[in-house]
Amino acid sequence: MNIKPLQVFVGFLCMTAILVNGSKSFPASSEGAPIIHVRETTHAFSPVFEGEKLSHTFTVLNQGTIDLNIKRVTTS
Repeated sequence: MNIKPLQVFVGFLCMTAILVNGSKSFPASSEGAPIIHVRETTHAFSPVFEGEKLSHTFTVLNQGTIDLNIKRVTTS
């Protein structure tokens, strides 16, 4: 079993899931703005067999008073 591609894949999944460092809310600078809150920003998968499909759901909340528009997500 070749574990290197699996490690790269799991690392990629974890990096794509990182939106902010830690669970934080970022209040907007003015009244009536969206406030993004991410409860969990990373996830570590348990070891799996090569070829298994992995998934994890990250919850992003808007705690502000107007719509939160997420236009782009990038990896770091």
